[in-house]
Amino acid sequence: MRRMRWSLLALALSICGAAFADDAPATARLAALARVWGSIKYEHPYLGHRDAVEWDAALVSAIPNVRGAQSADGFGDALAGMLARLDDPQTHVVAAERPADARAGAFAERMTDDNILVVTLGDYYALWGADAQAALQQVLAAVPRARAVVLDARSARPIDAYGRLEMRQTVARLDRLLTSQTLDTAGERRRVWYGFAGNPSPFASGQYYGGWFTEPGQRIAPAAEGRDVPSVVMVDAYAALPEATLARQRAGLTLIVFDGDPATSDVVATKAIDVGEGLRVNVRIAEPVFGDGTSARFEPDVVVDGAKEEAIERAIAAARSFRRSAFAPVPAPATVASMRDDAYASMAYPALEYRMLALFRLWNVIDRFAPFRPADWDDVLTQFIPRFASAANSREYAQAIADVAVRMQDSHAYVAGDAYDALAGNGYPPIRVRMIEGEPVVVALFDPEAAAAGVRVGDVVVSVDGEEAQARFARYRGLISASTPQSSLDKAALAFMNGPIGSRVQLRLRGRDGEREARLVRRAEDYTTLYHRERTGDVVRILDGNIGYVDLDRLTASGVDAMFERLRNTRAIVFDMRGYPLDTIWTIAPRLTSARSVAARLQTPMVGHGMQDAAMETVEQRIAPTPPGAWLYTGRTVMLIDERAESQAEHTGLFLRAANGTRFIGSRTAGADGEVNTVKLPGAITVGFTGQAVQFPDGTPVQRVGLVPDIEVLPTIAGIRAGRDEVLERAIEELRSRD
Repeated sequence: MRRMRWSLLALALSICGAAFADDAPATARLAALARVWGSIKYEHPYLGHRDAVEWDAALVSAIPNVRGAQSADGFGDALAGMLARLDDPQTHVVAAERPADARAGAFAERMTDDNILVVTLGDYYALWGADAQAALQQVLAAVPRARAVVLDARSARPIDAYGRLEMRQTVARLDRLLTSQTLDTAGERRRVWYGFAGNPSPFASGQYYGGWFTEPGQRIAPAAEGRDVPSVVMVDAYAALPEATLARQRAGLTLIVFDGDPATSDVVATKAIDVGEGLRVNVRIAEPVFGDGTSARFEPDVVVDGAKEEAIERAIAAARSFRRSAFAPVPAPATVASMRDDAYASMAYPALEYRMLALFRLWNVIDRFAPFRPADWDDVLTQFIPRFASAANSREYAQAIADVAVRMQDSHAYVAGDAYDALAGNGYPPIRVRMIEGEPVVVALFDPEAAAAGVRVGDVVVSVDGEEAQARFARYRGLISASTPQSSLDKAALAFMNGPIGSRVQLRLRGRDGEREARLVRRAEDYTTLYHRERTGDVVRILDGNIGYVDLDRLTASGVDAMFERLRNTRAIVFDMRGYPLDTIWTIAPRLTSARSVAARLQTPMVGHGMQDAAMETVEQRIAPTPPGAWLYTGRTVMLIDERAESQAEHTGLFLRAANGTRFIGSRTAGADGEVNTVKLPGAITVGFTGQAVQFPDGTPVQRVGLVPDIEVLPTIAGIRAGRDEVLERAIEELRSRD
C-alpha cells in the first residue's frame, strides 16, 4: 500500500484544440486505432515472444495515415498497415457485416463410387438437432467402408463460441473412428495479466505480473474399431477448425483445404473490434500449441477459390491422391516475461504522434487494469485526442496528462516528471491547512519561520497571493484527482498555496485578534507527502485513566513489541491513525487475536484468458499467526481516523477491525486503498493509479467510500485555537463510559 507524493493539481487551460476537435471523423478513427493498438499490445501472443515487433513504432507510423485517410477504404488500409507489422494473417481488417453464404445446406453425407465419404456439416447451430444427429449416425456407420473422408466444415455465417462447441463435439465422434492411435490435440496459449506489470513500481510489492496461460488440448482415444483413415478437412473464412485436425495433420493423416483467402480466416481464436465505417479488426488472442511445447501452426495444404461444388471436387481429388507425411515438430516460440514501456526521456516536448502514444497508452492501461475506472472512461479517449493533438508545448502536454488523471477519480493518482513539476509548482510553505467547518484553517506549523511571520495555529486563510482563498480553494479542488469528497478537500488544502520553489506566498489570515498579512517562502521540502509526520511528543504514552495511546503515524515496526510491553496493563488503547503508518499493522494485529481471521479482500484485474473484459481475481488476506510465546492484549481498542488516513492507513483499519472489533472514531478516511501502479509516458512523465480494489471481508468497499466512523467527531476552529484534540477527547470519553 506504499505510495509516493500524491498531490495532483492541474492549472486551468483554455486551449481546446478547436481545429482538431472539429474533425470528428479523424478523432473517431484515432480512438478506434487506440483500442486496436491496445488490444494487440496486451493480448496478442506475438508481442509476448517477438521482441522485434516495435509496436510503439507501428502506432507512430499509422497515426498520420489514419488522420489523412480520405475514405473508409483509406482508413482500413491505414489500420492494415499497422497490423502488417505483426506478420500475422489472422489479425486483419474485414467488413463488419460480412454476408451469409446463401449456398449453405444442412448436414449431409454421401459416398462416391470409389468409397470417398463426403460429409457436409452445414449450419453449425443445427448439429444437435434430430435430423443432423440421425445423419451423423449414418456417417458413423459408413466409415468402415470408406477409404478416405472429406469433411466439409465451411460455415455459411460467422460463429461464436457456442457454434464452435456444437461443431467440435459433433465431429469428435467421427474423429475417434478415423485413427488407430491416441492423439493429443492442440491447446491454446494466451497472454494473461494479473494486474498491470508493464513497468516496475516502487510502491507495489511485486505482486503484479504478466505471463502465459495454456489451455491444454484433449486426448482423443481411438474407438475399438478405429483405423487410420486419410481425411481432408475443408474450411473457409467463417469456419471453426475441428479439434483433432492439427494433430491429425501433424501425424500425416489429414490435409487442410482452405476455400478462399487464408488471410481472412477466423480459424484461430480472435477478438472482433468494431472500428466503425463498416469495418472491424479481428485480433488474434491465442496461438495453438501442443502439449509437448511444439507449435501447432494453421497452415492449409491446399488453397482453392471457386464455386462451391468446384471447391468440394478439388477436396475429393485431394483425398483420392492423398499424399501427406508426418512433419517434424517445431518448438513453439520462447516467451518473454514482460514488456517495458519506453518513457522517451529525451523528448521534453514529444511530437504529435508521441503525444497520441502517451494518451493511448494511459487510456488503455486504465481501461484494463484500474479496478474502478470511471463510467465515462470511453468518452475520455475521444475528448482528449484533440487536447493532446493541440498541446503546443511541454506545459500544455503535461496539463493534458494531468487532466486525464483528474478524470480517473483516484486519490492514488499522481503525475511526476519535469514538465509536470514546472506546470504545478513544487514549492510548499511550511504550514498545514485543513478544511474545518467549511474554512481553510492552519492546523500545524512546520518551521519557526511560520510563527515569526505571524502565522498562528487556528488562523483562517482569507486570501492567497491576493486571490480570495475560498475561490482559489474551489478552483484547485475541481482540478484534483480524488476518490471521495473528503479526500478532495484534503488534497485541495494541501495544494492551493503551492508555487515555484523560492517564491514567497502572500497570505491574509484571520485569527482571534482579527486579520493580518504573512509572507512565507515556498520550499523544496514536500510538506504534503504522506510520509511527513505532523504530530510531536511521545509516540507511545499512557493517558489519564490508564488508557494507552499510540501514534501509528510514527510507530515503527521494530517498536511494536516495546509498545505492547509498555501498555500491557492498560485497560484500553487509542491507535491514532490520522496520517500514514510505517508497516506496523502486520505485527500489531496478531497481538490482538489468535484467530487467523480474514481482514481484507483484494481484487486484482485479470486480463486475458480470451475474455472480452477484465475479470477480478479475489484473494482473502488473513491476520498472521500470533508469534510463539507472545501474549495477547485483551483490552478495548479504538482507532482515530479522518481524511488524512489513506491507503495503508485504511488497510490498518481493516486489520484492527478484523482482529478485535476495533471501533473507528473521527471522520471518513480518503477511500483509496490498494497498491499503487505506474504508467510511463513519452517525455519521462509517470502517472500513478490504484492497481487493485480492497474490501472488508463481507465485500463492503473501501475505495470511493473510506472507513466510516462508528462515532463521528469533527474538529472545530475554536477547539483548534484552544489547542484541543476534540477527536482524541471523544475517544477517551467513549472508552471511559464503557467501563
